[in-house]
Amino acid sequence: MCKDIGLDYKKVENKFIPIPNAVDVSKLNFECTEKILPKLNNFVIEAAGIEPLKNQLSIVKALMDKKDIPIVFAGAVRNEKYYNEIKKLAEKRGNVYFTGKIDEKQLFDLYKRANVHVLTSFRESPGLVTIEALMNNCQIVVSKEKFCPIKYYKFDKYGFVCNPYDIKSIRRAILDSFEKPKNIKLPQSYYEFFSYNNFADMTFDVYKKVLGK
Repeated sequence: MCKDIGLDYKKVENKFIPIPNAVDVSKLNFECTEKILPKLNNFVIEAAGIEPLKNQLSIVKALMDKKDIPIVFAGAVRNEKYYNEIKKLAEKRGNVYFTGKIDEKQLFDLYKRANVHVLTSFRESPGLVTIEALMNNCQIVVSKEKFCPIKYYKFDKYGFVCNPYDIKSIRRAILDSFEKPKNIKLPQSYYEFFSYNNFADMTFDVYKKVLGK
């Protein structure tokens, strides 16, 4: 970031404190009574608004010949033209589902039934849905470090990384994730650090420091 805006990092490194994006871990044990696609299991899911930035079209292209793998896109349509382009290719492939906007309980239920959550965006910081999916024991595929802070959020340690501009790279990451059992074991410290409580505590400490208290 400093490089992008012309700042010398060494001169400002002691003037800021990074605060992690976080999720509400208290909701991880949601019980969903109104399930979306209730008979579907072991699928690829992307939870994101339908728009070019989120790169859903590349996921369909990457799995075009793997029609036995269901693809679920969970999110509101933000770009009608792009949505129609995806839908046209999805109809040709088959086994692709669009849920539209859904509530948190329904989304968390989908995470639990999915095999892998894919977020091959061209920019994320980091993509809260990836953290949510990971904490719901779902394999993850994310864009490489140039497009997402994968090291800070340890996505490279617990998931699979790809180049969002490379269909073959996306395909390889998704298929590799399918071969890995869903037995992700996150340490308790991961849940604690990327939680709302820690986010609030760290933010409050920064305010106190700024105010000299």
